[in-house]
Amino acid sequence: MAKNGNRVLRYFLAQHRTCIFCGGITPATTRDHVPSRQTFHNRAWPEGYEFPSCESCNKATRHEEQVMAMISRLYPEGRTEVEKREMKNIIKAVRNNYPAVLVEMMRPSEQLVTRYLSRPWAGAWCRPISIGPLIHSCAKVVARKLFSALHYKEFRKIIPSQGGIVWRWFSNADRPDNKLPDELISMMSKGAISQRTRRDLSDQFNYTFVKVVDGELTGYFATFRQSFAMLGFVEMDAPLFAVDDQSRILRPLQP
Repeated sequence: MAKNGNRVLRYFLAQHRTCIFCGGITPATTRDHVPSRQTFHNRAWPEGYEFPSCESCNKATRHEEQVMAMISRLYPEGRTEVEKREMKNIIKAVRNNYPAVLVEMMRPSEQLVTRYLSRPWAGAWCRPISIGPLIHSCAKVVARKLFSALHYKEFRKIIPSQGGIVWRWFSNADRPDNKLPDELISMMSKGAISQRTRRDLSDQFNYTFVKVVDGELTGYFATFRQSFAMLGFVEMDAPLFAVDDQSRILRPLQP
């Protein structure tokens, strides 16, 4: 089994020689799963979502990916005993690796809960998640990898050091106030296939995208179950983004 795995890795790296997360300047030595395998029930991730990565980029984000994988599983809740056990295990792992996140997440304000429950369709996006700086930081780390990976998947282009990503994310707490940019989302006309051995996994992760100018400016909208969504625009020359503060743009990781 190990020999076969090594053979598969060598073949993969022969086809994809460069890490896609740190600006296209570092040789790839591993395969990174984006979204992380923990996001999916029984770690059955969709086919075609393995990406070339250097060792540093692969390992640097594991705790943040674990947090966001946990949040993605909040709704809908696990239906089977296996799914419920998976959720308990990932919560236990977050408690061991990043306990402050659980404290921050489980204390939604009374105002937030009241506003959510007042909506006639409350329940469609589960109970609200309280978003604080720690969770936002985790989302930022995951967004950088996610949009770098999706851009490579669709166009085989690595975001260079001068490129960047403008992004936002939306938890289920944003849905009651209609904060989702529906006009932008409606632009994402091309859908992606998310499946494994013909099993549809789009209920766990899915995305749509739009290519504006030959892949140089591209928008993506990704959903993680009904817990949260991420919107990102990739530009290969970040100064072209019309934003007041360039520091708000996500850049490739440092190798």
